[in-house]
Amino acid sequence: MQNLLKSIFFAIFLSIFFNLSFSSDFLNFYKKGERALNNKNYDEAIEYFTKSIKSWTKSSGKLFLAIVFNLRGIAYSELRDYDNALKDFTEAIKLNSKYDEAFNNRGIVYYNLGDFEKAIADYTEALRVKKEYPEAF
Repeated sequence: MQNLLKSIFFAIFLSIFFNLSFSSDFLNFYKKGERALNNKNYDEAIEYFTKSIKSWTKSSGKLFLAIVFNLRGIAYSELRDYDNALKDFTEAIKLNSKYDEAFNNRGIVYYNLGDFEKAIADYTEALRVKKEYPEAF
């Protein structure tokens, strides 16, 4: 939950600092997805995050799209749909190669799948990207 709040504040900061614009659909679907995720309505969260992704425009910035992919990955992970979770966390990392939370989240999925080498690699990368990342321990 704390990481989710950090992602939201980071998104707001970036939008103000870089003067990014969002389509109203992108933000509306994002907010609904976030609410559903917080309420543990994972299928609904996936639906709204998917709509948010589809309504994304370049003017919204890649970092925000990475956040949505990461959050949708969390919802998939909670449903134990690890294949889709891995795809989303990987996409978030492609969009933002310094996204420590996405590395950590992907590491958790690899751990749950028993692929400990990949899990350790992702935890290590999360630590490399953000030196003070206790979740990776």
